[in-house]
Amino acid sequence: MRFNPGYRIKVGQREFSVTGRISYRGNDGSVWDEYSLRDASGRTAWLSVDDEEGEYILSEATGLQHPPEGFSLYWQGSERVTGVSGRVDVEPGDEAVCSDYEDHSGRIYSVERWDDETEYSLGTILDPDKIIRISGGGVAGWMQNLPFLRNSSVSPRDAGIALLCVVVPIIFALHGSKGQDINSYLESQPDKYVRVTSLTSSADNHSRATVYSAATSWAGGRSPGDTADDIVSNCTDEFTRIRKNDMEPEDGSVSMLTRRNYVFIYRDADAGNVLVQVEPRKYSYHSVPGPYHSPVMSERFYRAFYHRYAYPEDLSSFGRGGSPYESYKSAYALGNSYDHSLESKSVSIRQQSLNRRRSSGGGFHGGK
Repeated sequence: MRFNPGYRIKVGQREFSVTGRISYRGNDGSVWDEYSLRDASGRTAWLSVDDEEGEYILSEATGLQHPPEGFSLYWQGSERVTGVSGRVDVEPGDEAVCSDYEDHSGRIYSVERWDDETEYSLGTILDPDKIIRISGGGVAGWMQNLPFLRNSSVSPRDAGIALLCVVVPIIFALHGSKGQDINSYLESQPDKYVRVTSLTSSADNHSRATVYSAATSWAGGRSPGDTADDIVSNCTDEFTRIRKNDMEPEDGSVSMLTRRNYVFIYRDADAGNVLVQVEPRKYSYHSVPGPYHSPVMSERFYRAFYHRYAYPEDLSSFGRGGSPYESYKSAYALGNSYDHSLESKSVSIRQQSLNRRRSSGGGFHGGK
């Protein structure tokens, strides 16, 4: 049983959107996945899926900091994050100490102790046939579940194309400039941003980074943080990670990651104006020089952020060889706690409902 972010599923009588997935390995060798779910009211729940053990649990956060009466401890150990996707607030390598309690009716109470906080959750064991995928996996998969097509001779593919021909123009008309990716948005705002230069990767002539300068006459161009806020507010890109340079706050630089691009916002080392460097992640993976005209503090943060949040995934995509990060050892330690305001704003804009949780969200653990 496996779902991707963007799928819709039904668990029991409730319908959810899948917003993220975390893969775990327990200290006893067990492996399982936990899915971050959001219902129509904006409430967050977590679905734990352990196909090997046949264990499926739906849980939600609870304010109870001790097991309810009638619960007894049946598993205790540690878990390590081995993979993530979508909107979750952990990274591969993060670890927690866990304690799970169960009562006679199949309810589960869980405690997870992370480095920065402790989380408490209450859930229920499910039969696998109570977990149904409603939509996901492309237009055809989604269309097959529309009521008017269930007994129709029209193919989901043809119906999907017809519907998109109507819906897409409406979306663009409604959203205007907000229906643009980062480069398109920056190019379309000459009063805010001016292209400065393009940088070609030494390892791939087709991979180029583009550098823009934010206008000092525009209020949003006065600091990297304000510029980042403008980009988040006006672009359609899904930002998977946004982080300010909280280790050296006086630097002010901001790193932003999407599935395709690494966006770095910083001050020009000479002129002091705000620069925005937008680079494909393949460019970042092979990048030897630092960002264009960047201060030393900014470059340290630029590399440390990419190495922690993007390099492990890009390594599996681009393979070994040709990346300076293969031998990279950062003396710049990124902590686990940082300002989530821009990430939260991004989620709110894209999903119209914000109910973020730190760490794993209190899911449950395989291999009891």
